[in-house]
Amino acid sequence: MTTLPITLVGGTGLTGSAALLALLQSPSAVSLTAITRKDTPTPVQSYANASTSYTNRALPNLADAITSTEGVGPNGGVYISCLGTTRGQAGGFEKQKEIDLYLNRDLVTKAKADGAKTVSNVSPRFIPSHL
Repeated sequence: MTTLPITLVGGTGLTGSAALLALLQSPSAVSLTAITRKDTPTPVQSYANASTSYTNRALPNLADAITSTEGVGPNGGVYISCLGTTRGQAGGFEKQKEIDLYLNRDLVTKAKADGAKTVSNVSPRFIPSHL
């Protein structure tokens, strides 16, 4: 049985936590790494597939993932971003734009360079036209 490597960024918000739970409850075997700003507990007691694995990689500053040697996108796997924030949480429109547009763009670029075969931005409010 083949295990699909998946990286999920932004797994603590509304969309990201739903995506995280759905991936862990999938009947398909996945090797899931969630990159989040804070440690998150495993959202389910047991996985639907016994071959599924889950790792949470907490980075208080998600921009650090761009320069990290650990990589973002799993080679040959799937990169999913559910990273987004509200204007109020970010501290204004320009700060929100830095996260929702620029950080997402830079993480997708890094994921592709790391060898991610499939890239998906699920919830950003700003979607660059060249991605």
